[in-house]
Amino acid sequence: MENYIDQAERVIKDLPPRQHSNQNKRQRNRRPGSKHHDDKNTNFISSTQIRKFLSMTLDVDAKIKMDEKKREKGTNDELSIEMCDEISYLRMRFAYQGGREDKVKDFLEKSKLLESLKDIGNSKKKWNIFLRYVESLVGFHKFYYGEQK
Repeated sequence: MENYIDQAERVIKDLPPRQHSNQNKRQRNRRPGSKHHDDKNTNFISSTQIRKFLSMTLDVDAKIKMDEKKREKGTNDELSIEMCDEISYLRMRFAYQGGREDKVKDFLEKSKLLESLKDIGNSKKKWNIFLRYVESLVGFHKFYYGEQK
């Protein structure tokens, strides 16, 4: 079975190559959505978009850690119902991001982030693996594609 680090590396390696149209460098660096930016050949998910997933995940992780401190020590192997709800809400937020842009939806499908969130259930161990998986996606994206300029 492929571990989460190898899976993250494979997902990032399988991303479509970054493409730019025949713009000069100055035009490519324009902000997306501006009247001078050409979005036609940008089917490549940016590090910012992947980091957004990590940021949302870390927000939920902070809530889980706070919840653990409130709970009794003997119940720390399972997530509380409230934290399971937070994970479900995170899944919806990821889906919303995928619904906004096809390249993000493709990334979510290839990385199986939505499926992974659903599989966590109330397992703290599965949550920690998921968190590390998202961190691995960001790390490998940075390693293979570096800064987007």
